[in-house]
Amino acid sequence: MASDTSSDQTAKTGKRCRYLPVAFSACVWLYTVMVLGVWLVIRFAGDRWWFATVLLFAPRWIHGLPLIVLGPFALVRPRCWLWSLVASAVVVAGPIMGCCFPWARWLPGHGPAMRLLTCNIDGTLANEDLEALLLESGADVVALQEYDSDVQLRWPEGWQVRRVGELLLASRFPIQHTEVSFRRRPPTHWPPVNGLYCLGKYTNAFSSTGFGWGYTKHTPVFAGGEYGLRIDHILCDAAWRPGRCWVGPEVGSDHSPLFATLEWKGP
Repeated sequence: MASDTSSDQTAKTGKRCRYLPVAFSACVWLYTVMVLGVWLVIRFAGDRWWFATVLLFAPRWIHGLPLIVLGPFALVRPRCWLWSLVASAVVVAGPIMGCCFPWARWLPGHGPAMRLLTCNIDGTLANEDLEALLLESGADVVALQEYDSDVQLRWPEGWQVRRVGELLLASRFPIQHTEVSFRRRPPTHWPPVNGLYCLGKYTNAFSSTGFGWGYTKHTPVFAGGEYGLRIDHILCDAAWRPGRCWVGPEVGSDHSPLFATLEWKGP
């Protein structure tokens, strides 16, 4: 009887051992499909479908959490599972989380350059950090959002300033015309902003010349933490070529300033 019981236990253990690789393989492939699905939904349905919009503005690093569990098991399992997880990790870190590499910096550019600065100051009152940034950044054009009427900023001598509601535009060059367009939905031709990838009428400066994730919006979460999103952008049409784009220092707002150098190519 003891021998029969031992044999039954051994058989059950053998079955579990056979089922474990199958279950793990299913988890790996399901995770790979999920990652590709999240990427496609963010890319093609962002701001067009409520669920895609939730994915768009939610913390995106959570899509990499299953790798913490699946990764160690993949190291001792068939190599095809490991490569599948590596590919999933690349998609999470790149297209989903928005990691960029400055591939366009190496393109030749010889035209005159202009430096732009944009920042959502979130109604922040004038402070030393903000004024120092405006005066010492070397920016030629400054665009501020959520600019409160109580904010009083010092501008370099000779600068022109235009304000419409909570939007402010300042420039060392003459401002001949300004136009403000408010949209509830994205236009037909929209550049690669967050998950919105349409025909390339504009170029996103950070997507082509920035390095890293370029997060400019910092949202508090539990336990005193925060997560970042790249929701502030500098765009240009075909007459300009982005030379460099980077995130600036904190200025007291929940948004970080964004800089870009644009080089003139001509119409």
